[in-house]
Amino acid sequence: MVRRRPQKSKNRVFKLVLLLVTAICICILARQEYQIYQIRQEKEATRQRLEQMEKNNSALEAEKQNLHNPAYIEKLAREEYNMVKKNEIPVFIVDNEKDSEQQNK
Repeated sequence: MVRRRPQKSKNRVFKLVLLLVTAICICILARQEYQIYQIRQEKEATRQRLEQMEKNNSALEAEKQNLHNPAYIEKLAREEYNMVKKNEIPVFIVDNEKDSEQQNK
């Protein structure tokens, strides 16, 4: 009488261990893929920030070059600081629509 029962038990244990090892490997791979995905997303966000900063830097560089131009400085002083030349009269345009809306309320 030959018993084969222990062989089936060993076979089941081997399959269970193999299944467990495979599941652990799949979990590790999935976690690594997610980390790679996050790094790629961070890389893309950093690239976009760098691109925006380069545009901002070029705009600031152009502004710096314009500040050496006397005509630009005069224009900026007139528009931003309401400065006038000697013997000029400043003219301010008042928006009456806002005043009438506030009075109607």
